[in-house]
Amino acid sequence: MYLPALLTIGIAATTASACTFAMDATNYANTGDGSGGGGCNIFIYEKDVSKDDIGTGDAKSDFSGDGTCDKGCNTVEYKGKKWEFCHSILSPFKADVTDSTYVSVREVDNNGDTLSVYPDGDFKSFSSYSPFNSYLSNMFFRSGISC
Repeated sequence: MYLPALLTIGIAATTASACTFAMDATNYANTGDGSGGGGCNIFIYEKDVSKDDIGTGDAKSDFSGDGTCDKGCNTVEYKGKKWEFCHSILSPFKADVTDSTYVSVREVDNNGDTLSVYPDGDFKSFSSYSPFNSYLSNMFFRSGISC
């Protein structure tokens, strides 16, 4: 008698989970092999991630994929759903985060609403400077999105 009710609750909790969607822009300099460069990446976390934990080893993403740093959209597939990330030109330099910077996400398959990741969410800057591995990064993220 109680088992079907518990299964229903468990399924509802699983399908209505909240995720954190994120996109970063990173510039690498002084790498050991001299390659340098940079890139933009897309992340999905199957939980709400705090600003303190985002981008650290404490918050391992459940999905990561390459994005483009040029203005436009990228579509990724995660657990049978297609998600479209769109953004203005992303830059790893904090000074380049302006009022016109945006990142959005929407579920493609269900013609879902476009949700603002940034500016409605938040961003965090990271940097590390050493002779052999220096980087500068901005991560734009928003928690509490149904996935």
